[in-house]
Amino acid sequence: MTSRNKPLSNKSTSNAHKDELCPNRLNTDTGVDPDDNANNWQLVTSPTKRINSPGTSPNPKIPNNQNNIFSTPNRYSSLNIEDNTNNTIQSDTEMESGDIIIKAPPPIFIKSIINNYQQFCEAIKSLHTPPMEFSCKTTSNSLKLTTPNPNSYRTVIRYLKEKNVNFYTYQIHEDKPYRVVVKNLHPSTSTEFIKEELGNCGFSARNITNVLHYQSKSPLPLFFVDLEPALNNKEIFELKYLCYTNIKVEAPRTKKQIPQCMNCQDYGHTRHYCNNIPRCVRCGDQHSSNTCTKSKDLPAKCALCFGDHPANYRGCPSLKNIQNYRNRHSSQANKNNLNNKTRYTENNNVPTDLSHNITSEYQKTSTSNLSYAQATQNKNSNETNNQPHLDPTSQLTTQLTSFINELKSLITPLILLLTKVFDKVLDKK
Repeated sequence: MTSRNKPLSNKSTSNAHKDELCPNRLNTDTGVDPDDNANNWQLVTSPTKRINSPGTSPNPKIPNNQNNIFSTPNRYSSLNIEDNTNNTIQSDTEMESGDIIIKAPPPIFIKSIINNYQQFCEAIKSLHTPPMEFSCKTTSNSLKLTTPNPNSYRTVIRYLKEKNVNFYTYQIHEDKPYRVVVKNLHPSTSTEFIKEELGNCGFSARNITNVLHYQSKSPLPLFFVDLEPALNNKEIFELKYLCYTNIKVEAPRTKKQIPQCMNCQDYGHTRHYCNNIPRCVRCGDQHSSNTCTKSKDLPAKCALCFGDHPANYRGCPSLKNIQNYRNRHSSQANKNNLNNKTRYTENNNVPTDLSHNITSEYQKTSTSNLSYAQATQNKNSNETNNQPHLDPTSQLTTQLTSFINELKSLITPLILLLTKVFDKVLDKK
């Protein structure tokens, strides 16, 4: 009886309060259900405290609630909120614009002769409502027409095909596939099987072709894979296993040769986007190469230069002229870039003495760890490299002058000896 009258400890009161909230909780001390010992529990009530409202208390306490935001009086807070909203709106628009990148469509090169330029432009302008915006540039052999967006580009292409206008263009960026090279796959692997496996990996393939050897035409363990335009196409380079094979995915090599159209035999575009009059690769007449009836015994005729060779001959003078033109313009562009770099350094006032000092200090530090033979060898090589390049005639003259000088140095002591000998002989006589 005396034990029951003893006051309970703080630990027991906290446990009792927890058991009131959770009646189904087991007693961790005894492992017995609390309902069985319900009569042994003693209810202890804590003394009540008067809670003052924050408005009436002289020193109000702010409750520790995570939902409440601590704020101080700031007269610029409204401007801060507007800036934050503007930043969030701007970031959202950047994300949306980053996902969808719209590039300008390629130009259209019209080869047909236009008799009335104003009427032609008004017809192009009236193809769309509101009136279409476009720009033209006339060259010596074509009219370059540029449209602002892909929809107007497709409308103009449709109109030119209906009017049987001779033109050529290029593939629009939205329709271009993403081409990769898949290595180490067996040549007998079915393209449908590869397409299915790529679909399981999250890639949509448009076309798959097996690469053949350029001479023997035997199949190689290489496949060209054209993917549909998607945001995750670059992730295919991380693919290491496909069709039960350890593969390697690489980007295709860029072709250095100028593309040639197999429809009109001109250079600089392909047949898929050419609406010019077809010309034969063998005889040069205005018909398709597949329907040519020319005998193999007769000599070929080029459709470009009218020479005695087919139009796809790599030694054609027309191709050489195009290559020389491109090389000349590329070299001029490189010179312009070099001039721009020098102008940039001049505009930024880069001191030449500083660069000279830096190079000299670098040479000192680099040659300090070399042996005497290596240092002298580098010095001699630098001296020979620093000598000016002379013409063959100037080199010949310098060699002759050096030979004459050496010959004089040999002859003068001999002449002196001979004169002494003659003088002695004359004295004896």
